[in-house]
Amino acid sequence: EFGRNYLTWVLLPIRAWRGEDVTADVAELVRWASGFDDSSAEEAIHGLLADVALGRLDYATAYDESVRFAGSDALNAPRSYFEAGFAALLMGDAQKAQAALELHIATGVHGRLARLDEKAIHAGVSALNANRDAALAEFRETLTGYRDLGVDWRVAIAGLVMAAVLDVEQPEVRAAAESAREILSRLGAQPFLDHLNAVLAGQARAVASRRSSALQAAPTV
Repeated sequence: EFGRNYLTWVLLPIRAWRGEDVTADVAELVRWASGFDDSSAEEAIHGLLADVALGRLDYATAYDESVRFAGSDALNAPRSYFEAGFAALLMGDAQKAQAALELHIATGVHGRLARLDEKAIHAGVSALNANRDAALAEFRETLTGYRDLGVDWRVAIAGLVMAAVLDVEQPEVRAAAESAREILSRLGAQPFLDHLNAVLAGQARAVASRRSSALQAAPTV
C-alpha cells in the first residue's frame, strides 16, 4: 500500500498539471496521509493540495498551501516558495509575490537555478509595479539562464508570466509567449496552455479595442 500510494503521490502533480481529474486520488491520499502518527505526513498534504490547485489555476489556494507547506519542510521550501511566487504573479498580486521572494531568499538555498528563480519572481514584481524596462531585462536574463540549464518547464512558466504581466505587443514578450506555448503543448500542460491562450486573446481584444477607439476619435478629413 505504501509503495502504491507513494507512487500515486509523486505522479499526481504531473497529472494535475496536464488537466486530469485527480479528485478521487487526492481524497484517497489525504485520507491515507492523515492516518499516520506523524506531523510531517499531515504537513505534506498542503504540498499536494498546492500542486492540485495549480493544475486547477486556483492560484490563491496554490499560494496559501505552498507557503504553509514550505514553512514545515526545509527540503522542499525553495520549490514551494517559487511556486507561490509565480502563482501570485499570475493572479497579479505583487505584494504576495514579493513576500514569496523574500521567503525563498531566506531559505539560504544555493545554486544557479535558485538565483534564476528569484530573478524571475523579482522581474514579475517589477512588471506589476510598472518598472517594465527593468522587468524585461530581468526576464531576458532569466530565460537565457533557464535555457542554458535545459529546464524547459521553467522557460514555459517564465513565458506565461511575461505574457500575463507585460505587453505581448513587444517582440520579446511575444517570442517568450510563443516559446511557452510550444513547450506547454509538448508537455501536455493543458491548464497552463489555456491560461496563456486566454491572456493572449484578452490582450489582443484590448489592443483591437484601443485601436478602434483611436480610429473613432480621429478627425475626419
